[in-house]
Amino acid sequence: MFFAILPAVVFGWALGANDAANVYGTAVTSGLVKYRLAVVLSAIFILIGALLEGSRGLETISSVSSQTL
Repeated sequence: MFFAILPAVVFGWALGANDAANVYGTAVTSGLVKYRLAVVLSAIFILIGALLEGSRGLETISSVSSQTL
């Protein structure tokens, strides 16, 4: 079971980190937002988004991947 969940966790982390860099990159670089605050805010909102809307993404992916060609 662990080996089935591990790729999903790594993939989700990579996507979240990439999107967080797009959102906070310029603000942190210019000094408007501290790096630690950006990390904490990103972690909070990534978790909230995954918990509230993660099932919709999984439904979409499963419906696309289960179709036969």
